[in-house]
Amino acid sequence: MAVWTICIQKDSPGKAKESNWLPAPDGNPYLVMRLYWPKVEAPSILPPGSGSWGPPGVTLVK
Repeated sequence: MAVWTICIQKDSPGKAKESNWLPAPDGNPYLVMRLYWPKVEAPSILPPGSGSWGPPGVTLVK
């Protein structure tokens, strides 16, 4: 399984990490996932809360 590090922050994380940087405004961040019409067969988010797929976790790194 691949692990991706994406920096979501106001200031640049440095030239080496800018390709994975999503600039964000000041304040508390929130994430939104856009999911299109899901299928019922696995892997699926259905039924809500107990499907066979879920989004990857988010880790706060300071």
